[in-house]
Amino acid sequence: MSEILFPNDTPVATGMNSSYLLLNRLMEYYQRETGCGCIHFRGSSVEALLFFNKNRLVEALFWDGKGKSTGGAATEFLKSEIQVQDFRVSVYGIRPDALPYWAGLIHATPFGLSQSVSFTRLLSMLEKQYEGRPHTGYFRVQGDKRRQLGWVLFQEKRIYGFRLPGERAVWMEPEEMPDFIERFRNASEIRIDAWALPVESKGSEGQLKPPASQETIAMLQDLMQKAEGVFGQSRTSKGPFPIQFRKICVEWADFYEFLDPFAAELEYREGTLIFKGQAGDGEVIEGLCRVLTELMKSENLGEDFAAHLEAWKNQHHRRISELQVRFS
Repeated sequence: MSEILFPNDTPVATGMNSSYLLLNRLMEYYQRETGCGCIHFRGSSVEALLFFNKNRLVEALFWDGKGKSTGGAATEFLKSEIQVQDFRVSVYGIRPDALPYWAGLIHATPFGLSQSVSFTRLLSMLEKQYEGRPHTGYFRVQGDKRRQLGWVLFQEKRIYGFRLPGERAVWMEPEEMPDFIERFRNASEIRIDAWALPVESKGSEGQLKPPASQETIAMLQDLMQKAEGVFGQSRTSKGPFPIQFRKICVEWADFYEFLDPFAAELEYREGTLIFKGQAGDGEVIEGLCRVLTELMKSENLGEDFAAHLEAWKNQHHRRISELQVRFS
């Protein structure tokens, strides 16, 4: 699992308890007071982030032991979980020009394999000419001694800044690289893990959010075909598979915007899945699997489809694990 990274060096309010808060009122208040920022929720086994500007909720993240969700589904899970457990809540300001970067970073996935390097090699990996860095993403740098942990963040292959651990983590600008590097000088071994946005796509407000890849759509097309085969066993259906699928999509469109049939971002016809939206890989997989599961339950075919879904998940285990897809 990637760390949940956000600019927590600029606290506006910390240490609040969710028991005394109304989520909508909290958001509205800090939209007026701060204008742009994020709200961090930490529970016993759950973390969540809400990124906002003065006009709206820009992006959301929900993570628990089952995986991570983003967008509308993340806020759905948070609202449900906040009813049954207490969260420590903190609010942080973010510069408007930096909000797209931080909101986009929650979509990062592993970039290459973990490496064990020397201090000299670490220096070379941070040089401008090193080609192995993410276009937008980060290196997680872990030494073998206490407090030897930090993150090197990249934007357009340039160093965006450095993060250190801690609830009020120190933010370091690119020119402070010598101070960051010095923390690892005495490490006998340094581990580097890289995370990146695999595709860059700027939304309507410049938000960096990678849309679902063709690899993901091909995976899901296979699952859709399997689901259509199972659906053919139904003796009670009130219409063909594509029509009934669209009906369930409408019910879930509040949580997964790409499912709204009127937006025409996702379409399934004659065995082909077409996607023209901006939702990310994990969000599309999560949303489509929830719709198919609900559809099959409504036709009393839940157990039959569950076996196909489990086999599909096993077949694509590596990809699903990288994306930290949450199946509920």
